[in-house]
Amino acid sequence: MKNRQQCLVALIFILYLLFHLYPIWRFGYIGFGYDTGIYRHYITGYFERLGDAAITPFGFANFSNPLMLLGDSVDTIMFVWYFFIAIGVFWAFYLVAREFFNKQVAMIAIFLFSVSATQFAFYWWYYYCNYLALFLLLITLLLVKKNSWLAIFTLIGIGIIHPLTLAPLGLAMLIYTMIDRDNRRFVLLSGIIAAMILFLINWPEFSLYLKQLKGNFGLAKNFSAAGRPEFSGSFITPIIFLSAILAYLPYGILGLWQNFRRQILLVSFFGANLFLVIIGFAFYRRFLVFLDLMLILFAAGYFSGVVQSVWTQKAANPSAGAQGKQVVVIFVVVLLAIQVWLVAIRQPLISDSEFTAIRGVDSLAGEYVLAIDSTYAPWLYGFTNKKIIAPGMLDYDLWDRGDWERFWFTDDNQERVNLLEEYGGQPIYIFVGERYRDLRDEVLQDSHFTKVNERAVGYRNFWCRLY
Repeated sequence: MKNRQQCLVALIFILYLLFHLYPIWRFGYIGFGYDTGIYRHYITGYFERLGDAAITPFGFANFSNPLMLLGDSVDTIMFVWYFFIAIGVFWAFYLVAREFFNKQVAMIAIFLFSVSATQFAFYWWYYYCNYLALFLLLITLLLVKKNSWLAIFTLIGIGIIHPLTLAPLGLAMLIYTMIDRDNRRFVLLSGIIAAMILFLINWPEFSLYLKQLKGNFGLAKNFSAAGRPEFSGSFITPIIFLSAILAYLPYGILGLWQNFRRQILLVSFFGANLFLVIIGFAFYRRFLVFLDLMLILFAAGYFSGVVQSVWTQKAANPSAGAQGKQVVVIFVVVLLAIQVWLVAIRQPLISDSEFTAIRGVDSLAGEYVLAIDSTYAPWLYGFTNKKIIAPGMLDYDLWDRGDWERFWFTDDNQERVNLLEEYGGQPIYIFVGERYRDLRDEVLQDSHFTKVNERAVGYRNFWCRLY
């Protein structure tokens, strides 16, 4: 029995590796989502300005800069280390499930984790800080369960790398201290010590967060009303999340009810995340990942009892046991098939030819590059050394939403010229990509614009080298 469990765990791990290697193997640089280019820019930018007190505090640099100092390349940090973190998350989750429940529950939990559409989407979208913080969060849960003071260090790590992850975790630990008197002193002391150290060493970044959250009461809807919809967390919506977890949601609810008094810490963490999602706290969509993890744990706990019942029934009543075993096998196969399909159909946000064109931008004259669509902006931001103009993001956007709509939809090219003149008459490389060819053809009717290639035009006597 023990050997069989070990073999199943190894098999699940291999499946997990294949799912997570596929985007890198199949698509390379463009295999991941929206934030890939942004992290490439930050890794290089913060290392090049190491020690510069004038730059905006960014906790991720405390992870990437030491690796760069040790001789790692940007690509190694972006892909190799990211993949290692994914492996770490898998085994950390296994250890959490085993510590809070047992080995059989842990085996079921890592299977559900491996076929979770939410968890794969989180990995694919390349939220590096958030993903690294997820690993530290799982280790923290494990250490708190063991009453280990090492939890202080993982809490500090989370607070440096991704402070917002502390919102649900800190709230959960507070609830936990109110309910569990036996562990109250340890949890309170470890939390207070970690908080004090964090405020001492990471106050500049914390102050930025607090200033933003205070002005909008920390609610995503207020940020959205102020023209900053990205504060919802730019992840899957709650509706899509519910559709992704339908297969194990009933088991998760039943498992939550079954363990309501036994697993106070996990229930507290589930409740804290649910509360923040319901009120729409800043970046609440990212908390759906933590909700998914808790539902997987509780579903595995309940499903373990179902499997045990099936095997017990098989011994007492072979016919009924065989039917129950078939239901379990069908459930596993269906979940696995859905995940294989979801991984296989996942396509990059940009094409190979668009990425090739972006990599060639630095060979062109001029300081500015205008991204017609915000999808292209992070790639241009990370893989060129130009000043990127993009709709509602980055550092060089001088236009409001109305200006961008005029630029996109006007029938008068002179309006576009007037908007571009706000950049002081500088030559500007306009990256239209493969999605906006009609706009490219339209602007080329004006003599101010010159065709660079199939994916771009130049504005105002733009000199270029064709490729």
